Amino acid sequence: MGFIGSVNVKRVFWSILNGLLISILTFISVSVTMSISYFILKISLSDFNIIANKIAPISANIATLFFTYYFSYQMGKKLRSAQCLFAIILVISDIACGQIFFLIFPALPKVPLLTLGNFLLLVVQLLLSWQGLKWGEMSATNMDLPNQKLTFEQIVSRYKISLREKEVISLILLAMNNKEIAQKLFISEGTVKNHLKSIFKKLNIRNRVALVNIFKEIN
Repeated sequence: MGFIGSVNVKRVFWSILNGLLISILTFISVSVTMSISYFILKISLSDFNIIANKIAPISANIATLFFTYYFSYQMGKKLRSAQCLFAIILVISDIACGQIFFLIFPALPKVPLLTLGNFLLLVVQLLLSWQGLKWGEMSATNMDLPNQKLTFEQIVSRYKISLREKEVISLILLAMNNKEIAQKLFISEGTVKNHLKSIFKKLNIRNRVALVNIFKEIN
């Protein structure tokens, strides 16, 4: 999966939008949790504020990780791509929106950015976003192409894969790169890339990993 391949304005927009949604929903979730806790505990507001300073960061972290995975998964299904760049943009958007909330609502518990705990949370959030994008892409691919129910030849026939494209797929499944495929079939690397673009378009996928996932269950 490429780092910045097939990036366009629409994809970047969805990454930013999902990052903002994660921050907004996290804020709402924490606010609801704090409100419910206040009425259940039935303690004075000053005492509750002390407790809130401990509860709020924990509930915010849990909500952030949950929404990060969920929205990344949905974004992977929609964009059909699991690029690292989208995960990074999503997380940066979430952090930026969170800092805006701190400016708008000064009463929110202040959490220093440069701490070991926040760094570890950031790493986990990035990993969850990346994993969600991958699983979302794989889910979309499996919905479009139920490979478990079709043989290799049936997929080739149904999606009108040409003989040369079939040869390219077979060599990709043998873990050959473009140069090796070109040498094997006595064609140029540019021709191999053109065949790959055609295959990806016919199968409604975007990269080699998705292609391998389709055929991995087929002997």
